[in-house]
Amino acid sequence: MKIFRHLVLLTAFWAIFPQQVPADQGITRLSDRQEVGFAAMIAAAATTEAIFIGEIHNQPSHQQMALAVIRALQDQDHALAIGLEMMQMESQPALDAWYQGRLSEESFVAIYSQNWSYPWEQYRDIFIFARDQEIPLVALNLDKQLVNKVGRQGFAALSSEERQLLPPDITAGLNSSYTRLMDTFFRPVFERVTTGRNYAFFLEAQGLRNNGMAANLARFGAANPDRKLVIIAGFWHTVKSSVPDRLAEQRPLQTTVILPAMGGFGGQDEHYRQGDYLVGDLSPLR
Repeated sequence: MKIFRHLVLLTAFWAIFPQQVPADQGITRLSDRQEVGFAAMIAAAATTEAIFIGEIHNQPSHQQMALAVIRALQDQDHALAIGLEMMQMESQPALDAWYQGRLSEESFVAIYSQNWSYPWEQYRDIFIFARDQEIPLVALNLDKQLVNKVGRQGFAALSSEERQLLPPDITAGLNSSYTRLMDTFFRPVFERVTTGRNYAFFLEAQGLRNNGMAANLARFGAANPDRKLVIIAGFWHTVKSSVPDRLAEQRPLQTTVILPAMGGFGGQDEHYRQGDYLVGDLSPLR
C-alpha cells in the first residue's frame, strides 16, 4: 500500500516536473490555438452544461483558478453545483450539511482531512464560497481503500461485497486515447519507481476512478437537470478522454474542459484535443 500511495504522490509531482509554463502564456483556446481573455472563456463555458477544471493538487494557484471560474459563473446567476474529486462518496452527507450551514468549520475540516491529504487552506475559499452561496457540493471519488486494492491486485480482486460499495455496473475500462496518455506520461515513472508492480492494475485503478466519478456526476445531473456542473479534479481526471468521455457515455452533456498549462503537455496534436482551454497565466484570475 505504501508503494502505491507513493506512486500516486509521485505522479502528481511528476506532472509539473519538466518546468512551469511561462506566466505570460495567457489563456489559449485549443480549438484554434488563439489567446483569449478570461471573460471570453467564461462566456463560452457558460453555454455548456458541465465545466471541468483541472488542477495539479499541490499548486494553490490552480485552486484559485477554479474559484475564479465558479465566482464568474455565479455572478451570471447560473444555478451551480460543484463536483469534487477531493471527497469520497460516503462523505456526501457531510458535504450536504456543510453547504447547508449545518456543520461547523472545525467539524468539516476533520472530515475533509479523512478524505484528502492536501492542506485545507488550499481549498478553504472554495468550500467557504459554496457554503455562503448555498451551492450544492457533490462527492465524486470512490472509497480510497477499494481504489488502492485495485491498484495493487486488479479490479477482478474486488469481492462482491466490495463491488456493492461502488456505483452500479461500474467497470475499470479505459479508452485508447487515455491509455496512450498514461503510457506516455506515467509508464516510464511507474517502471522506474516500482518493483514487482503490475502497470495494468495501475491503469485499472485510474479507470475505476474515472468511471466512478462520471457515474456520480451522471446520477446527480439526472436528479438536478437545472444545475450547471462545475467539476474540480486532478489534471488527468479532467482531460477529455477521462471523466468527460465517461460522463458522455452515461449522460450526454455539452462540456467545457479548462486545463492548467504544464511543462511536457501540449507537444502533440492529441494533447490539444484533450481540452478546450489551457490556462498559463493565472494572475488575471486572482
